[in-house]
Amino acid sequence: CFLHDGIPYALSWTPRLEIPPYDFCYNVTNLITGKVTELKVQFSDQSEKYRDLGKNWMALSKGSQLYFVVSIEPNISVLKCQLETGECTWVTDESLVNNGIKVSNAGSSASRGGTSWMYNKEHDCYYGLGHRTYNSHYHTAFLYVLSSDFKKVRIGPDITTYCSNQGEWKHI
Repeated sequence: CFLHDGIPYALSWTPRLEIPPYDFCYNVTNLITGKVTELKVQFSDQSEKYRDLGKNWMALSKGSQLYFVVSIEPNISVLKCQLETGECTWVTDESLVNNGIKVSNAGSSASRGGTSWMYNKEHDCYYGLGHRTYNSHYHTAFLYVLSSDFKKVRIGPDITTYCSNQGEWKHI
């Protein structure tokens, strides 16, 4: 869920299993009107149209423009999308996603996107929370920071999480 021009939207995806290699159909839904827009990602080589772009996209609203950060590591990959038409074009170098989005490993974990980006005017950058997967039962949050020109990204360490156990808080 994210806000763009003061309107709440939801990004969703559905696997498109009929066309190998299998990919996702990406949709943005206006949560006020219910209007659904299918996103159409433009590639210079249309034979590469059905690439795995993952499902952990992070919405970023900048002025009247809507962007989706598709990956943050090993490379930052950003799409600019027009909600009226669903057309999405690459802001960053398209060649960075030539082999699909690969989840990079930090030790035994995989770092992925999470929350929408929030702009901080004082620091002229965007902040968000991602998640790392250590196993099927253990995920942790981490901070990510993106420069306003989309050229630099910083990925922080795990954020310590605590769990209540009979009134006491324990680190997990």
